[in-house]
Amino acid sequence: MAGRDLNVNALWARLIMDELHASGVRAICVCPGSRSAMLAWAAQADARLAVTSHIDERSAGFFALGMARATGRPVPVVCTSGSAATHLLPALVEAEADRVPMVVLSADRPAELLGCGAPQAMDQAAMFGGFVREFVNLPAPSTDAAVLRYVRSTVNRAVDRAVGGGGAMAGGVHLNVPFREPLQPVAVEDVGLEALPEDVVVGRPGAPWLGVARGPVGVGADVVAAVAARLAAVGRALIVVGPMGVGQDASAVAALGAHLGVPVLADPLSGLRQRRFEGQVCHRYDAWSRVEAVRGALAPELILRFGASMTSKFVQQLRAGADGVEELVVDAGGKLYDVDHLAASLIVAEPGRFAEALRAATVARPASPWARGVAEVEAEAGRIGHAMVEEGGLWEGAVARAVASRVPAAGSLFCASSMPIRDLDAFGGLVADGARVFANRGVNGIDGQIATALGVAAGSGGPVVGLIGDVAFLHDVGSLLGARRALEATADVTLVVIDNRGGGIFAFLPVASVWGTAEPLFTTPPGVELAPIAAAFGARVREVADRAGLAAALSEAIGRPGLDVVVVHVDRDANVAKHRAHQAAVEAALRGVVASFGDVTEGGR
Repeated sequence: MAGRDLNVNALWARLIMDELHASGVRAICVCPGSRSAMLAWAAQADARLAVTSHIDERSAGFFALGMARATGRPVPVVCTSGSAATHLLPALVEAEADRVPMVVLSADRPAELLGCGAPQAMDQAAMFGGFVREFVNLPAPSTDAAVLRYVRSTVNRAVDRAVGGGGAMAGGVHLNVPFREPLQPVAVEDVGLEALPEDVVVGRPGAPWLGVARGPVGVGADVVAAVAARLAAVGRALIVVGPMGVGQDASAVAALGAHLGVPVLADPLSGLRQRRFEGQVCHRYDAWSRVEAVRGALAPELILRFGASMTSKFVQQLRAGADGVEELVVDAGGKLYDVDHLAASLIVAEPGRFAEALRAATVARPASPWARGVAEVEAEAGRIGHAMVEEGGLWEGAVARAVASRVPAAGSLFCASSMPIRDLDAFGGLVADGARVFANRGVNGIDGQIATALGVAAGSGGPVVGLIGDVAFLHDVGSLLGARRALEATADVTLVVIDNRGGGIFAFLPVASVWGTAEPLFTTPPGVELAPIAAAFGARVREVADRAGLAAALSEAIGRPGLDVVVVHVDRDANVAKHRAHQAAVEAALRGVVASFGDVTEGGR
């Protein structure tokens, strides 16, 4: 049985692939390299693993990140020694911050070739620092049976650390794998290879060498009872649901809000902005939470918060601008999302299970006058926003709404950082039931946006629509090559690129008031045409500059195999004016709405 491995390096690499699959891995990204060749060969030879080939390690990292977001499973990235692995740092930073499972397998020189001037060699030990959950420097391959068992169990534990107990504390892990020559699958008479114990060679069929079992993250009945009592005692309770972790479902949180008659503010990445939750969640809060009169009239007494930090920074002003507000944060991994450091309690519990427990421990009740006041400002802000989006020319809020409304039920929307995610939050509305929304909001970077969208497509199997700005597009344009190398021919990807001549978000930031001649340092206008660049990578390209053209382009692109790029030309100055006119209209209308409330401050139970 052991004779099937041509040399000890081949055996070593095969065992790693064995245990990756046994631990739940189903796909792997491979980057070119000589020192990593045995890992690449072993992955390709394992029919149980779907292998994609990537030229650029940075793109490969974000592609793997996107697949992991869509599937909940880590997608290992194989790379060679030297500087290659350093390009994986941005994806690992995002994985650590947003708790996405990721595994890096970096090949390395053996110890005797380090620190002596050998080519393509550097110190790779703990090179990612605190941005990975675990680093393991494996020994160079040998036929020691005990060491081989160690390799098998180490891979199992590494995948478990990456998954983090059902997403509670998922993140990246780094396995550094040194190899001596030969670096190719050629027959070598290795002493001891034929005499290895059978179990070491074949592993445990149908199971990992080391099974790691984790129970559900729960919370004590006393904590549930205490929170239930607080909810029953206040008339102005608010539930806030931010971006949820990989594999987490917030539908029970929406049900809790409906059960208690409590308003639920749902981030676009919460999973609650589907049409089936219409009437159960608020999604126009970015506009009304900016209005001082609303914050004064509708300040909550208690905020129960689930998920990561909200896309809209103005929601936190509801909390920061009011005295005596009690805030409870629920997180399965015990991570504290509290930028103003005002939270009173951190409850370590899986959000869905905790919401279900709270619902069982509380009595259903209708919405209070205060909650009906929140619903009224939500409806008025929605009416104004709808009118602004549906009438007039093409601006970025209208683009976000058009894109979100056309994502099919079996599809996914990937939204880039900067202005696209903010416009999706403020103007995107609700997506079709079953449609999923993804974004890299762990550290809010603009890098790797195209690669992540392609990874989501590879992992989801359904149509993917990406909404991205021109700077982010050019920042990751090399990843378009991945669409040709890594995606199946049936993949359906549409990238909608907003061309506003640079980083439009800076026009909304404080620096805009003082930039003067320094504007190019911030907006970095590309000065190139995007359409020919996309076409050079084999994409079908369409340029639009009006609402009818965008609607036609989306109808044509979404639902057909291949890569489509829709370049949307918008005027940055007109876009800024439209955003400001929208907010001014909301403020004017809501001041009148608030003035008609009367006294809702006590909740009126």
